[in-house]
Amino acid sequence: MSGAGVVVVRPPAREDILGAAIWYEQRAEGLGIRFRSVVDSTLIAIAEAPERHRVVYRDVRRAILPDFPYALYFVVRGRTVQVLACTHGRRRPRRWQSRRRDI
Repeated sequence: MSGAGVVVVRPPAREDILGAAIWYEQRAEGLGIRFRSVVDSTLIAIAEAPERHRVVYRDVRRAILPDFPYALYFVVRGRTVQVLACTHGRRRPRRWQSRRRDI
């Protein structure tokens, strides 16, 4: 897939993003908003060129967030990108790997 595709952030990934944004906002005012902004720009980059991001598990790709120790994990299905998770780099991968079965 090249060019802009459709990005679907699955509900568990939305919860991951929201939880991390809340956590950052509680640490410093505006930091959660900045986190969400970085997530949004990374989602745009994924939509434009998902193949730029390496495969880390079967057909799951990872996009590392700049300035934060988080990554977005996603799969490409035709012209659709499905975001499975947004997890901290030190979290165990089983958490997002199990979500691959749900798509």
